[in-house]
Amino acid sequence: MIKGTVVFKLASVGSKSEGVYPFLSLEDGKLVKIALKGDNPFENTALKAYDGKTVALEGDFNENGKFIATAIEEIVEAVEEAVEEAETVEEAETVEETETVEETEAVEE
Repeated sequence: MIKGTVVFKLASVGSKSEGVYPFLSLEDGKLVKIALKGDNPFENTALKAYDGKTVALEGDFNENGKFIATAIEEIVEAVEEAVEEAETVEEAETVEETETVEETEAVEE
């Protein structure tokens, strides 16, 4: 399984096979050419639905270095983590406010 963001880029510029192809952009910035098994390799209709989205792909590399995916799943962890982090920050602010009120009350007594 590999994870990354699906992007469509112009490739094979100047050759007969010049065109826009799907790639998986990995965390380290590398691009891996991808295809979804059973999808039309000239139109990549199924992969277009994932353009710009972070996904996990199951499959294998072929002899040309292209990753042929047999399954694709969108990853929504990044959004969930951002929401969890926001909730944590709000909780932290609440805790800080409570401590300040308690300190103020102790000084007043």
